Amino acid sequence: MFTGCRECHGEVGRPPAGRHREFCGVSCRNRWHNARRKPRGAPRVVMYAANVLRLRAIPAREMEILIGTLLGDGSISLTKQGKGMLNLTHATKHESYFRWKVENLTSLFLPEHRIGRITGLKRGTVTHAVSAYSIARDDLGTMRARFYPNGKKIVPTGLDLTPLSIAVWHMDDGSMETRGRSHRFTLATNCFDAQSLARLILALWRHGVRAVI
Repeated sequence: MFTGCRECHGEVGRPPAGRHREFCGVSCRNRWHNARRKPRGAPRVVMYAANVLRLRAIPAREMEILIGTLLGDGSISLTKQGKGMLNLTHATKHESYFRWKVENLTSLFLPEHRIGRITGLKRGTVTHAVSAYSIARDDLGTMRARFYPNGKKIVPTGLDLTPLSIAVWHMDDGSMETRGRSHRFTLATNCFDAQSLARLILALWRHGVRAVI
């Protein structure tokens, strides 16, 4: 039986149907995260997927991973409220890499975030994948507008790549080719327009990577 405090739910027992269950610090069968009442001026606490989260700015390292992911296999969808949610989907054989992303994007994914498993059919072959949606955030909605100005993914102007974002991009959409002592890696950029490709080439050159189309 659910137990909550009178302050949050009006009475002890199950809250009214359809009402958001704002957690009050009492453990329950839904395994909500413990959270004490915050004083005025403290960061807002919001509910998502039956968990209480504290919103904070996305750290610089996580932003690097996020940018590499958006250049690769990641995408951002919008909620009805205009907030953005990052979608990660990878083949099951790459699940360890997928979980590395989830575990390192701590401002976007819960410690016990729900992981979905997808089975599909591609060119007559059964495929298996893992997938997860991040929490909904205002800043992800802003990034959605930046990367999808007309509904199609582009490379926005002023994009600053880092070694980490390039590495994540390569892990998503790259491949390595070795010929003797020479090494060459290829990045799949089929979805980008000519202007986006020019911006990517310039950004890679800043890191000493000579790129051609």
